[in-house]
Amino acid sequence: QGEFVDLCRGPHIPDASKVKAFKLLSVAGAYWKGDAQGKQLQRLYGTAWFSPKDLQAYLDQLAEARRRDHRVLGKKMGLIQISPEVGQGLCLWLPKGARVRVLLEDFLRQELLRRGYEPVYSPHIGRVEMYETSGHFPYYRDSQFPPLFVDQAGGLVDAWISRLQSPEGLTLEQEGQLNDAAEVLGAELPDYRPEASVEDRVAVLQAWQRQHERYLIKPMNCPHHAQIFKAQPRSYKQLPLRLMEFGTVYRYEQTGELNGMLRVRGLTQDDAHIFCTQDQVEEEFRNTIELTRFVLESVGLTDYRVQLSLRDPKSDKYVGSEENWVKAEAALRRVLEESGLSFQAAAGEAAFYGPKADFMVRDCIGRQWQLGTVQLDYNMPERFQLEYVGSDNGMHRPVMIHRAPFGSMERFVGMLIEHFAGAFPLWLAPEQVRLL
Repeated sequence: QGEFVDLCRGPHIPDASKVKAFKLLSVAGAYWKGDAQGKQLQRLYGTAWFSPKDLQAYLDQLAEARRRDHRVLGKKMGLIQISPEVGQGLCLWLPKGARVRVLLEDFLRQELLRRGYEPVYSPHIGRVEMYETSGHFPYYRDSQFPPLFVDQAGGLVDAWISRLQSPEGLTLEQEGQLNDAAEVLGAELPDYRPEASVEDRVAVLQAWQRQHERYLIKPMNCPHHAQIFKAQPRSYKQLPLRLMEFGTVYRYEQTGELNGMLRVRGLTQDDAHIFCTQDQVEEEFRNTIELTRFVLESVGLTDYRVQLSLRDPKSDKYVGSEENWVKAEAALRRVLEESGLSFQAAAGEAAFYGPKADFMVRDCIGRQWQLGTVQLDYNMPERFQLEYVGSDNGMHRPVMIHRAPFGSMERFVGMLIEHFAGAFPLWLAPEQVRLL
């Protein structure tokens, strides 16, 4: 095998003789450790298979995928555009593309109304404190747009905290400069002591932040829906409460991760949150599974499987009690087993607040897409102190179910373009008839 060193944990195969077919796909330049001032290297992209037949099948799939590329077809058919002037990862829906989206939204909206959902709307921004309560901030900070500050010194104080918490830290001179700049911008920090511990200094700065308005461009809809539930006293007689919204959210995906409509920075989710009693959990989860199957099959996506995404007990990224996690995972597994659906359990794939069932859809050329999802959540109602009056006149905590059959309108439509190679079913076609 020569003098090559495998940087991945292996071994993957006993020896290279097992590889009967391979092909180099492309060559690109790369800088050592990503440093543009450093040495430039050549990166080779290739693929290896156990037989020439398997290799050819893969190459044929790549060629077919290029022919169906939604970025090419979307532009050619006048469906979508991504303009550099608007920004990377931000889709512009052209009239024909908007028609497809409206047809899908109307189809799902009517179905949800028939099933007892109630439409709501929420703003595109929210206070940072709300997302701190939900756990989304700072947990997902690296994939969120930076906070918006009403106070002039807000951005400076936020950067100050980040520098203090970084491995490099700050020198006394740098801290003095930051303190002077903060004073110029009107931020008074009389309790700040450069000689104090990092934790104490950060606490002083965070206390200042809490006294001044900070907002996030909405990364999730669920905290807003929790506030709608909390807006008035609730009784067990009102549950389950099913709130639905085609809500646009924003995520700061890295430039290299963006991919047309499939990986974007602004996306509209067919989002809904169900607030129910513990006794209603399995029935509601069963109904959302059935809804997701109905939606997928209505648009011609019949080849799918379910992934039961569970937590990794060894990881510390999850929130909530052991009891709630055990209860939630058992409920999801029980419903999936009773449904007769084929599913696989995947440890470590759960959301940070609860387990979920992800629908993995196979398109007409064999690729897998993660589309619809149903998530069970005991933690957010706890964090927001959501309550309802039970039949015993006592206060009880509701259970929250997150669900989105499409996932996001951008990703779903992008996938449909490639699945149908632009030839949508008649009811979805933006141009159904043309007179010549």
